[in-house]
Amino acid sequence: VSKLPSDLAARLFVVLPPQLRNAVVQRSLHIGNVAPAAAELLEDVLRRDLLGRSDSGPVKAHHGQIANIFNQLDRSEMEELMASLEDLNRDDLNRIKAKLFTFEDIERLSQRARLLLFDEVQTEQIATALRGADTKLQELVLSSLSTRGRRMVETELGAEQGNITAQNIADARRTIARIAIDLSERGIITLDAGEASS
Repeated sequence: VSKLPSDLAARLFVVLPPQLRNAVVQRSLHIGNVAPAAAELLEDVLRRDLLGRSDSGPVKAHHGQIANIFNQLDRSEMEELMASLEDLNRDDLNRIKAKLFTFEDIERLSQRARLLLFDEVQTEQIATALRGADTKLQELVLSSLSTRGRRMVETELGAEQGNITAQNIADARRTIARIAIDLSERGIITLDAGEASS
């Protein structure tokens, strides 16, 4: 699992039975080093047989890797997975939880962090992500935009939905959450308003 692309690993976690899911997460968190030659051989065979490709991506820290996988899911799937992992080592669980962030968690951010976040997001993505969001979250996001940006988003929200699908909305929300996580990892914002400086 730790070598799979995050989106594929996330989908795998959703379909695994809870007992197996817990075992996979536990092993992924505490996996030891494998001889590079053996790992390369196994990766090549699995990649060719299962994924039909031969490239490999960078390896990340284990807790961050698991959180990155979970961050690919929507909020309800993420909550279901976290609930099924309650018997996991408390420290491991807390370290994973600290790295989780969804679009709805924007409410946790300080005003300054929201301003910095939405400076990095295209107006069209913001408008798409806000479709179907609750009024409080919409207002919170809109208050984080420039006057011009806010007008543009409000205009798009007032227009017909057109060909925007639920998948488009979910993708826009995941993209914004990933940008927030990236800004946090770069030390530009914190994901917890309690730690943020205004």
